[in-house]
This record gives sequence, structure tokens and C-alpha cells, in this order.
Amino acid sequence: MSAYRGRRNPGADRIGPLDRPRRHAALINLAHGIFLIAGAYAGFLLLQATGLDPLLTLVVTAVLIGAVALPIERFLLQPLAKYGAEAPMMTTFGLAIVLENLFGLEFSADTRSIETGYAAVPLQIGPISVPLIYLICFAISVCVILIVHVVVLGGMGNILGTLVVADRACVLEHGRIALSGSAAQIRSNPRLRELYLGGAQKR
Repeated sequence: MSAYRGRRNPGADRIGPLDRPRRHAALINLAHGIFLIAGAYAGFLLLQATGLDPLLTLVVTAVLIGAVALPIERFLLQPLAKYGAEAPMMTTFGLAIVLENLFGLEFSADTRSIETGYAAVPLQIGPISVPLIYLICFAISVCVILIVHVVVLGGMGNILGTLVVADRACVLEHGRIALSGSAAQIRSNPRLRELYLGGAQKR
């Protein structure tokens, strides 16, 4: 979205928050799995170093892995995205192979587990026995999904906040102006939410 005051050109091609989900949608990352393994090793090492429950250090582990992954996405994958989906896909495939071998050299192929008192505790629901750790992981997953949902909708709130202080605005979709007009008109247009959250049909 481009928001401007006064006489600025309403057709100026600016890349804003509404463009970003579309531009990055084609990014294929094959290194997700290896970063999950890195998170497991980080949790294992934190347990050894601090003795704290892995669930208590889950946020710390996520921040550590995110601090490693974010520069890779920002400075390696994003610049490669302009060459098509194949470039970042093959790069992350190679990155996964490199990290897998580094983990093998550092930790060997021996099986390791994070031992906790509740890891093997079953929860009996009638005739069904479910490991308690499964239910805990399910609850954490639901919470993460809800947080991501709130963050996405929060980004929509930032867009609406920008439209409050702007005189005029235009919304770009794939580099073309999809909406333009006064800030009040854009803010009240139902297509704004479709363009930001996806699912908009060509008109």
C-alpha cells in the first residue's frame, strides 16, 4: 500500500505491507525440518546446562533459532527470490544437507532424548490411553496458531491506522494498482481485507 499526503503521485509504485505476503508466497523453504532438529538440540543443550524443564525454555529456544533463521531469510533467501522459486528452494535444500552433516559431526548418530517426568505418563480417557506429552504439544500448537492469527490481524490494524493519517492511498496487487482513492474510501472498501489476507479474486 502507498499512503501519501498532498499532491504526491497516487500511482507511485511503492512496496508496502499489502505487497509483502504476495511477494513471499512463492518462497519454498526446504530447511524447515533441519531447523526443527536444531531447536530440539537447543532444548537438549539448555536442559543439560540449566536443568530447567524444556517447556519452560521453549520460548528461549524459539528465540535462539529465530535469531539464526531470520538473517538467512532476510539476506540470503529474499534476494534469491527474484530469480524464481527454484533458487531459494535449491539453496535451502543445500543448507539442510550442510546443517545435517554438521549436526552429525558434532552430536554423532547416537539417539538422544529429553527426559522429563511426564514424558512417559499416560492419560487415560475411557478405554483410550494417550501420552500426556502429546496433549501438551497439541495445546502448545493451538496456542502458536492463535498467536500467528492475532499477529496477521494486527498487521491489518497497522494498515487501517496508516489510513487514518493519510489523505489518499493506493493498494498494489502484483505491482498493479488494485485500489486507489481517498483514505476513507480505501478504509471502507471490503476488498482491502481480501487483498491483505489473500483470497481476492481478479476483477
